[in-house]
Amino acid sequence: MFELLLGTTVVNSWIIYNMVSSIKPGITEFRRQLAEQLVTKEVTIVQDLGPIPRKRLHAFIKPEGPGRKPRRPCQGCYQDLRKTMGSRDADRKVRRIAIFCNDCPDKPAFCLACFNKNQR
Repeated sequence: MFELLLGTTVVNSWIIYNMVSSIKPGITEFRRQLAEQLVTKEVTIVQDLGPIPRKRLHAFIKPEGPGRKPRRPCQGCYQDLRKTMGSRDADRKVRRIAIFCNDCPDKPAFCLACFNKNQR
């Protein structure tokens, strides 16, 4: 059981190290360096890389309240349609969406398919 936990910890550490470091050693080399540092008396100070950038979490918000909800054109669908047709035709055929991301600048409206495509 201990070997499983230790092995998992080392692999997770290797993955995180590869995410934040420009040097990307293989798992075997990482294990060798880790073992050397644990055995030697010298303590190596790891350079502070600052906060790890996190993925922006988007939250869909649907306006609440009585009356007709404002619907705006889906930004992703509109851009796709603009590649093949003019702005007037694209504006007529684009999907109208009432849901938007409140955290993004300009609060763009995206249908679910375009939202997932833009997340990558």
